[in-house]
Formats: sequence, C-alpha cells, structure tokens
Amino acid sequence: MIRNVIEKSVLSVLKRSLKLWFKLSKKDPDGHITETILELIEQDEDGGRHAIDADERALLGNVLDLKDTTVSSIQIPRAEIVMVPNQSSVEEILDTMIEKKMSQLIIYKDEIDNILGYVIQEEIISCYKNPKCKFDLKNFLKPLDFIAPSMQILDCLLTMREKGQKMAIVVDEYGSVDGLVTFTDLIEEIIGDIQEGESINPPGEIVVKENGEVLVDGHTRLDEMDETLGVNLKQENEGVHTIAGLICEAIGRLPSRGEVILYKNNVEFLILDATPRKINRICIRNLQIQQQKKHLRGF
Repeated sequence: MIRNVIEKSVLSVLKRSLKLWFKLSKKDPDGHITETILELIEQDEDGGRHAIDADERALLGNVLDLKDTTVSSIQIPRAEIVMVPNQSSVEEILDTMIEKKMSQLIIYKDEIDNILGYVIQEEIISCYKNPKCKFDLKNFLKPLDFIAPSMQILDCLLTMREKGQKMAIVVDEYGSVDGLVTFTDLIEEIIGDIQEGESINPPGEIVVKENGEVLVDGHTRLDEMDETLGVNLKQENEGVHTIAGLICEAIGRLPSRGEVILYKNNVEFLILDATPRKINRICIRNLQIQQQKKHLRGF
C-alpha cells in the first residue's frame, strides 16, 4: 500500500505519474514502454538527471505490474450495473441517481444489451429546475465506448483519457453486455487498495480470521471460494460468478457500506466497503468451511 501517497496528495502525484506514462506511451508506440520506464526508474535510483520522486516511482511500478491486466479483471459485473430504460421520466431518472448516489446513469432501450448512452446528473437537474426546459432524453445522452474483455486496462485508460470519457461498456463476443469499467476504477487499480486497518487483504486473496470470519473482495469468484474453502456457493448459484454478484442477486440491488445481508444457513455478508457502483470488500460470517487450500491465509 502506498500510504505516503495519500499524505502528499494522491491526485497530484498520480496526475504527474500518468502524464509521464502517457507521454512515454505516445513516444513509444511499438510497445517498448516497459523498458523505457524501467530505465527511468533506474536513473532515478542512481541519482540520474531525470529523477522522479519516490511516490511517482511507486505508481509507475504499479503501472508496469498492470501492463498485462485486462478490463475483465476489474469490470463491474453485468448484474451490478445500474441503468434505466429510455422511457423513464426525468423524475424516475433523478430518483435513481439520488438513491444510488450516482453522477452518471446508463440508459438502455427495450433490453439492457441495447445501451443508448448515459446521462449526467448535473445536466438533468439543471433542466428539471428550469420551467422553460422541455425534457427530451436524447438531447442529454452521451456516447459510450464498447470494449472487449481482453482489452488491457492501460490501453483502456489511455483511450478514455484521449476521448474524455468516464466509463465504457464491456461486451462479449456476441455483443452482449458483460460489464462496466469506469475511469475511476482504472485509477484506483493503479493507486492500489489504500485502506486503514489490519483487515485488508490483497485483491483476490481469501482471508480466514481466527474467529472463522472470511474476508474477500467483491470480485472473488464463487468457484474459487468453493475450491478454497470447501463450500458450495457456486454450485448453489449457477448463474452467478462472483460473491458481489451473488449478494446483488440475493437482495435485488446494490447494498450500502456497513449493511448486513442475511443469507442461507445463517450466513451473513457484512459489506465492509462499497460504492454506488460496486461492492469492494466483504466479511462473511457463519460460513461452514470444510477445507483451506490455496489463496488463503490465517488472520
């Protein structure tokens, strides 16, 4: 975790680091950016002329670690995407945005695989408050990019920055919506999960505490949990792939941070960290663990 980044202003350091990465990527279209950044980091460590500070070096190191990571690993799953049909009234759109605490909202026509674009809360409110403004949804729709799950997140970040877009829809080979990726999620992936407290577990790691509670991130796959813990979450929920997806399907909505969801066999899901768009971390109580294999550590 990059705790000193927070102390010096994450946004300031990240902006400089990404500006440097984007600059290098444009100069290096043939894919040698890894070597270029490594040379830059080594120059800095040796007191070179083009020195960068420790925080920028750490963030650039994160960039290198993520160079082969695809959007499928960080996307918001289809079941967790909040969207409304294009027949929605301005009141319904605003109510959804306020309830879900969202500044942008995706609009679809007839079925969720037919996405028209998204609207911005500030623009909708401005029209709603203006008696002379006649609300016509198509005048507020913003275009969305559609990307493949195999797209690397750094390429996605670069594309979003160049186009000034805040999110993109991930579609599968058949053109169906597979998930959603936002600019904020991409940035958070580079910064890392900066949280306080000893209960933090690295992404994808399953942590079992001494009292039997299990800590996981929202994108942990059910089949991995079944294999690791000897439980039957995936077997009991064939149409769901992640623990966040299971929770959303169980209650029919995205839960809030601090909420406790009661599940089968007295199992409880405590939402440790969540945003209006996704579930980040979960504490699972009363889960009957049968075994403990890979990706697991005691706590």
